[in-house]
Amino acid sequence: MSASEAAKLAVVKYINRQGMPCSVQPSVMVPKGKDPDNYKDGGDLFMHFRTEVKHRPKLDFTCGATFPFDTILICSQASFDDQAVVPRYYFICNGPMTHAALVDVKKTRNKWKLITQKDQERGYSYPAYVLHKSEAAWIQL
Repeated sequence: MSASEAAKLAVVKYINRQGMPCSVQPSVMVPKGKDPDNYKDGGDLFMHFRTEVKHRPKLDFTCGATFPFDTILICSQASFDDQAVVPRYYFICNGPMTHAALVDVKKTRNKWKLITQKDQERGYSYPAYVLHKSEAAWIQL
């Protein structure tokens, strides 16, 4: 094993110990005396980001302007705070699953607000995180 391969595997082990899965790409070694431009690989590894998808079946929206509330319900406080690996993104999908609010956790976490959310169907309230709708990216699925 080359020193380059050993270094790659050491980084993979570190990333995995942090609770983040990653995939190792095959290495392409340039034979001695050959042109390196003819031996390109696909990079060393890919880090996988945890992503959560929330479906809001009762909501029909296509963008921030048609979203019926000022804030987007992201998730319960416990479901976020108690995770070993927190999500990198949340996709909040509309009822027809044609559009979504995309919440980038890294960019917006400091803007989240904690509220008491009522669950009408289950008959209780719980602490939940919300974000002002202007902080989300609105996408067509």
